[in-house]
Amino acid sequence: MPRRFYSNVLTAHGLAVADDGRVLVGLRSSSGSRPGMWELPGGKMEPEDGADLKATVRREWLEELGVDVVVGDLVKSVEMKVEVDLRMYLYEVAISRGVPRCIVHDGLIWVSLEEAVVRYPCAPAMYLYYRSALAVVDRVVEGSAPRHGRRRR
Repeated sequence: MPRRFYSNVLTAHGLAVADDGRVLVGLRSSSGSRPGMWELPGGKMEPEDGADLKATVRREWLEELGVDVVVGDLVKSVEMKVEVDLRMYLYEVAISRGVPRCIVHDGLIWVSLEEAVVRYPCAPAMYLYYRSALAVVDRVVEGSAPRHGRRRR
């Protein structure tokens, strides 16, 4: 399949945090871009999302993990110019239906955010989101996060 090239790229990712502070990360497919890197699930905004970043997160989690999510607050946005103008957005999510499974990823794990970035090769967005995501994890562990940012285990 030929690669599509974009001049402006918007991506949206989800941060699911368990009550014990672990986050869900996926291992990028060995047949895709950045193979073997761990990431927070998400992807590019598509026309069917209707310019709604939360719709992008919902669609990507359903396509990639087979689960429905409730999308909560924006955690972090990052804008940069690489080969394209790239805008990335990270949202809190809570799994509302289903159990995550590997559909496009080669693996899924619930892991502490610190362990993920130290022990595993991560996609660049993980490092860009790290501090803001860690603040959400800390709120969840302390019990002060809004319900949409938590997942019961």
